[in-house]
Amino acid sequence: MARGTLTDTSVRAIRHGLAAGTSAATRIGVLRRPPSRARAVVDETVPELGLPDDLLASMRDAAAERLRGLCDEGADNAGWERVGVGEAYRNHLETDADARPALAALDDRLAAGESFVLVCVENTETKRCHRTILRAALEGAESCRRSLSARPADEPTALPGRLRTCGDLTRALPD
Repeated sequence: MARGTLTDTSVRAIRHGLAAGTSAATRIGVLRRPPSRARAVVDETVPELGLPDDLLASMRDAAAERLRGLCDEGADNAGWERVGVGEAYRNHLETDADARPALAALDDRLAAGESFVLVCVENTETKRCHRTILRAALEGAESCRRSLSARPADEPTALPGRLRTCGDLTRALPD
């Protein structure tokens, strides 16, 4: 069976009919505490894959400190950089006892042929969002799965370059 397709979009894009191709796929909200407007447009939520509360609070605090002289998007993105959200979220995906199995479950569903759309509130044309890292992790998981399945059983599971194992994959993904 062919692997399912994976896309991502924002709540707003769905609500305003701007997210093409999302009706045939399962819409999965990846917010820790989804607002009602998000719950209204998704088929299910996986809060374990949302930004951890402490990381989100740190980012918002950093963004609030930088609001002077910056637009909302600029302040938000500056907060993202200052706190190191990308690296912290990749670490969360790799080490959190709830996030790891949730990520693996989504990868298994994709491998079984299910298609889905990752949904969050941020518009990634103007702001950074963890769902782009999550999408890259799921796309990378497929590459890792293919790499490992193509190896002889007695060959080590090391990956080329600086990636030592598939577990290192999330740390190498772009923000």
